[in-house]
Amino acid sequence: MTSKSISTSINILLLFLIFSLPGLACASLIVTGTRVIYESASTGRSVEISSSDDFPNIVQAWIDADENSTGLGEADAPFVVTPTVARVDPRGSQTLRVLYTGNNLPSDKESIFYLNVLQIPQAPTICNFCYVVKLNFFIDLQD
Repeated sequence: MTSKSISTSINILLLFLIFSLPGLACASLIVTGTRVIYESASTGRSVEISSSDDFPNIVQAWIDADENSTGLGEADAPFVVTPTVARVDPRGSQTLRVLYTGNNLPSDKESIFYLNVLQIPQAPTICNFCYVVKLNFFIDLQD
């Protein structure tokens, strides 16, 4: 083999390793569903979060209007999530409740908001970072 073909082979191997790293993520929370649809007549919606860990986790949840927001401090949606911070027991689950605060939204179209779930694992773990799961949250306030 020439040095050029060895270099190409190494580059391909490195690209393969880089693209396979996201598959090694260690987030272990499971959020039921990929969308929450909140109808105008609804008094609230529930979202269940399950853990596959053998240790407890802390979960922080919030809803915001901007897909690119970076944290709870930027939350600006007319919804609240209760509890905002909760403990999820080992191999247990926690139900989050989404409530509409009553701020005006257009009644002639749907609105989209983002439900964010931040997993804060017990320290130390194999992964020394947290994951934020962002779900689409469709609002239909038509009667």
